[in-house]
This record gives sequence, structure tokens and C-alpha cells, in this order.
Amino acid sequence: MFVAQILNSAGYPEALTSLTGDRDHNPLYRWREAFQDSRALSEAGRYAQSIRVLTDLLAELQEATGTAVGRLQPKIFGALGGGLDSGRRHARRALLD
Repeated sequence: MFVAQILNSAGYPEALTSLTGDRDHNPLYRWREAFQDSRALSEAGRYAQSIRVLTDLLAELQEATGTAVGRLQPKIFGALGGGLDSGRRHARRALLD
């Protein structure tokens, strides 16, 4: 992966694309962008839309597996938190899922 990243930064993206897939076919890109969009919405005071993005993302992650899912779910649950007790509850749920 490291060599592919170096080649990519030198203008040869083929090796990295063969390892990670392109943006249109790799859900990790979509998930990361959705999470970032939800943060921007929240910072803009558009909380209902942010919550909708996060709950839709959680629903999609329920159908997926892997380390990216395990890293992203607690962040989503935390963003949906709303206080220490609620955050703990969401963190426990993320660990159990």
C-alpha cells in the first residue's frame, strides 16, 4: 500500500486504484463523505438533516462488516450522543454490534 501511495503522489494512480477501487465503487469513500457532511450540517445548525444523514449511514453499516465499520460506528453513535450517559450507551451499543 505504501508503494502504491508513493506512486499515486508521483502521478501514477493505477496501483492505488487497483488496491482500493475507485471512489464510485468503494463504500469507504461514501461513508467518510457522509460522516463529514453530517458534521458540516451540524456545525451549520441543521441538526435534523445531520441526524438523518447519520441514521441513514448507520442503516447502511448494519449490512457491512470490517474494520472500517468498527471504527466508524462509535463515531456515529457519539455524534448522535447528546451527553455523557447517552454517549456511553451508544458506545456500548457500538461495541456489541
